[in-house]
Amino acid sequence: MGIYNDPKNRYMFESYDQKQESEWLRETLHKWLDDEYCPEPANVDISNTAARSYQECLTAKQSDVGEILMKMVGDLQELSYQESFHGAFSAANAAVRLITQRMESSYGE
Repeated sequence: MGIYNDPKNRYMFESYDQKQESEWLRETLHKWLDDEYCPEPANVDISNTAARSYQECLTAKQSDVGEILMKMVGDLQELSYQESFHGAFSAANAAVRLITQRMESSYGE
């Protein structure tokens, strides 16, 4: 089942501003990357790219977490990770984990 079909997650597509949601992800992922690894210029590019991917998924009502993950991985693979502590898959996994935690905490309110 896609996350769009789950009533507890419809807020992502109906109630919330998709730009606001992607901005939340950009800020949250950037902070997480800085805290988890270390502050580095790549974190800005990674968080911007992941946020753009997420907004595109929300706009297209892509509902499956796996689809969102793969879209992010594809977009993040375009970046260079030569001077970074992480890669496309680890960054996309972190972004999707943050998104699902947000959904769970929003549902619990």
